[in-house]
Amino acid sequence: VFDLEHTGLENPELLQFSAVWANGREAINRYIRPVHAKSWKRTEAIHHITPQMVKDAETITQLKPLLQSIFRTAKVIVGFSTSDDFRVLRKNHVYMPGGDECIRIDIAKPFNDLYGDKVEKGKKYRCKSLRECAAYYGYHGENWHNSLSDALATAMCFDKMLANGDLAYTTQGKKIEVGKKSLQRPMKGSKTRRKKK
Repeated sequence: VFDLEHTGLENPELLQFSAVWANGREAINRYIRPVHAKSWKRTEAIHHITPQMVKDAETITQLKPLLQSIFRTAKVIVGFSTSDDFRVLRKNHVYMPGGDECIRIDIAKPFNDLYGDKVEKGKKYRCKSLRECAAYYGYHGENWHNSLSDALATAMCFDKMLANGDLAYTTQGKKIEVGKKSLQRPMKGSKTRRKKK
């Protein structure tokens, strides 16, 4: 289960990368020194990572082999609203396993399918944040937008969603065993459950 922080939307450079195993044990938590960006005021206001905090950190070139070994070791990669995270990793030339190599799960989609705020006169919804997702499952963390804190919150949400039946998945028609349950539904919110809510 991973999360990251970066310098901004245009030419994003990694500033922090964290990953935890599904049981919450820390796999990695590192600050990263950008090579090109010297300041990132807009995103600094969100994640509070200053140039001073990363000035002695490793660059992505130095850290990339470790990040890639973690991704290659994982059978399942989990995150919350991961499309931007994967884009940033690609921009920083970090290899991400896909296809038959690894299962990727973004828990934001199934959570919002079930619990997103419906917009009047339409089927769309206002997407809920990781913080709102965590609160729904009874987790009230601190230091939001610190990638380690967010990875821990995501791991807890993932566990609760599996336990509640809010998340189940298959891969290429093969049954995936999670805990003692055999899950065979697609990775999306159950329509039956949605009607009950």
